[in-house]
Amino acid sequence: MNIKNITNTLSKYIIAFFIAIVLSNPTFAQETREEYTKKCEMIKGLAYDIMKARQNGADAAHLMQVSRRNDLPIGETIVKLAFMEPQWIIEESKQRETIEFSNRLYMQCMKVLGDKYGY
Repeated sequence: MNIKNITNTLSKYIIAFFIAIVLSNPTFAQETREEYTKKCEMIKGLAYDIMKARQNGADAAHLMQVSRRNDLPIGETIVKLAFMEPQWIIEESKQRETIEFSNRLYMQCMKVLGDKYGY
């Protein structure tokens, strides 16, 4: 198993674990499936924006500060995950990485919801 595969496997576990913790928070306990789904969509959008910034050369420390200032602990986790992925030079590769990253986080979130709601 090479380093890229290990990193991908580790990041999948980190994502699933963190999303499970966020969504199992007692303040979310009374939320409906639709409300949880909206949270997954929010996570996807945030992941897209963070990875797009990362691909365009944004500074990791700055992105962490923005997440903290906006009281987004999940944003901090997404920043960490984004900076575990490569930064591409070719625009097409940047776009592909951004879309794949946001979709990966969205699907991990939906998997957590599927486990919770049995779908």
